[in-house]
Amino acid sequence: MPPLVDSSGRRSSRFVVEANTPTEVVVNVKQIKSMGLNSQIFAIHLDDKEAPVILKKHTPADENNAAPEIEAELQKWAHKHGLAPEVKAYNSSAMIIEKCSQPLAEEPLEQGYKYMRGLSAKRYVVNTLNRALGAGSMHVFQFILKMYDTCGLYNRDPNFDNYMYLRGELKQIDYGQNRFVHMTQFNAWFTQLPGRFRRDKRTLQEQLVVQDSVFPPLFQWYEVHIGTDADKKREWERGQWVTSILAMKQQRQVLLHQLEQERQALLAPAESMRPILHF
Repeated sequence: MPPLVDSSGRRSSRFVVEANTPTEVVVNVKQIKSMGLNSQIFAIHLDDKEAPVILKKHTPADENNAAPEIEAELQKWAHKHGLAPEVKAYNSSAMIIEKCSQPLAEEPLEQGYKYMRGLSAKRYVVNTLNRALGAGSMHVFQFILKMYDTCGLYNRDPNFDNYMYLRGELKQIDYGQNRFVHMTQFNAWFTQLPGRFRRDKRTLQEQLVVQDSVFPPLFQWYEVHIGTDADKKREWERGQWVTSILAMKQQRQVLLHQLEQERQALLAPAESMRPILHF
């Protein structure tokens, strides 16, 4: 039977397992909203009761994404270290994984300035810093360090949509863009793979061991959450990235002060033109 489509255009399939037996189960697989470009996500209902898992069907649109089965093995490695939802099953087309409960909220800092026509482009820099220094982005920043320190992986696409909460703990949910910095961590992952994936180590190594900057984990965070003059940051070491957060906070305060000065200067002509009342 071909898949059904609901009124919103999302796909749905319904079938029966062990029909006409005491253990008969009606399975309904229904597509749910997802921001991912390389997959479709489906909820699974058993006898109309939602299962605590999702089906992730791969629809790769980026040649840089790891092959689906390798992505699943990367996620299993991260789960082993407490950083990912458990992979229940997978093949070359899809995987079944634990369902997370809520997305990571951005929670940017407050705007910090009063908008007025005529303010300079400094306000755009402040807007970017508000997002990058907000609670959500800082959670990602800390998670990136934790992932690197515990299992050697880093995410080349650390946007908000790739992080969710499961049982109150932040998890990364997509591993198609994950890579290793060093061979030591790659070898630790590689040696525990099923045999069929260990036949061509060189190909996997060429794809998955990537160091395009001195400290790729936080360089990738900067590219996604700030982006300005990113190439100039390729030589930054880990310590520079950590201390840069304080520098960004100080930069934001300086810019807010300058924007307020600009606003006062814009208001000054209007103030001087107010009529003087005599009684």
